[in-house]
Amino acid sequence: MAAHAPKLKKQSGASSLSLPESIVFFTDENLGRHIVPEALRRAGEEVIAFHEKFVSGTKDEVWLREVGANGWVLLTKDSRIRYRRNEMQALLLSKGRSFVLVSSNLPGAEIAEIFVSALGRMKKLCRRQRPPFIANVHKNGSVKLMASEGSRIKTEI
Repeated sequence: MAAHAPKLKKQSGASSLSLPESIVFFTDENLGRHIVPEALRRAGEEVIAFHEKFVSGTKDEVWLREVGANGWVLLTKDSRIRYRRNEMQALLLSKGRSFVLVSSNLPGAEIAEIFVSALGRMKKLCRRQRPPFIANVHKNGSVKLMASEGSRIKTEI
């Protein structure tokens, strides 16, 4: 029986990105290099921080497209993203999944704490909502879907 356990784990790791154990979170540049990514890693999550893949100043349309294409789940505190046509198009066209912290003027440790407390809710939304979508993460850790494919925000682009 013990010989079968590793085989099951290997199969589970090869499953689709929509499963909670396969989610890779991508923290954008405005979440910093250390505090938020490391807090998520300590919580057991796979995380790619902006600086690990891109240089500072990379155009949003470029990195947003790559985040979506790789199936990474974007975490950001840039609540204005929904008002920027080029960024919204990049997110929607790449089939991106995004979570935006609504309270952006907080210290890094508090931002990290909020995202960690919202992990279960974010994973649940990733499992049940087809991409692309944008959801808000509130200070209390609650998560609310803001826009998805076919929503009003998409048609306003």
